[in-house]
Amino acid sequence: MPIEYSEEVAKLTGKCTIDETSAFYEWLLLHPEGQVDLRHCEHLHMSLVQLLVASKRGLSQEPENRFLQHLLPYLR
Repeated sequence: MPIEYSEEVAKLTGKCTIDETSAFYEWLLLHPEGQVDLRHCEHLHMSLVQLLVASKRGLSQEPENRFLQHLLPYLR
């Protein structure tokens, strides 16, 4: 499973596709103080990027992936 959820953190790993969008959106709504861990994420579908940008969530771990590192200014 590309996204593991807990009360405090959503951990995105591997390739996160459009199929994860609905569950991720629901988690964001239910956990307004939750943070996102992108450390081991290799790919984010644009719908997930849009949710991250709109939610202005803190990152518990920044991505190691160089391409995703370019998104950091939009996620802060």
